[in-house]
Amino acid sequence: MGKIVLKDELVQELAAAAKLHGLSVDEQAEIWLRESLRRHSAGRDLKAMFAEIAEMSPKGVVQTDSVELLRELRDK
Repeated sequence: MGKIVLKDELVQELAAAAKLHGLSVDEQAEIWLRESLRRHSAGRDLKAMFAEIAEMSPKGVVQTDSVELLRELRDK
């Protein structure tokens, strides 16, 4: 399909990882790209979830810093 141009040092790193895993350089690159894309989309999902949770807090209510709560629990 398409082609991607990579720097030689990255290709060497891919080749070393591919050899270690018994894969071709293309297979190793695809695995790494898919893992990276999956983590990236998961991070976006987490940010959206955190934003939704933040919206649940009533407006104008000052939230207690979690560090203070942890210190209080630790000191009991």
